[in-house]
Amino acid sequence: MTASPSLRPSGSTATPLDEHARDRTFMLLMATVGFAINFWAWALLSPSPRPSSRRA
Repeated sequence: MTASPSLRPSGSTATPLDEHARDRTFMLLMATVGFAINFWAWALLSPSPRPSSRRA
């Protein structure tokens, strides 16, 4: 029976696959933060509704 590739000995070093997974996770995190900042800034720049345009 062969060992699963995910079950590595505790003394092994990180594989390139692990580094790529870490890079993808970091890029996804940075894109998410970028979108959040973008939408927040867009909300600050957008005009607020005028009091006369709202109906009571």
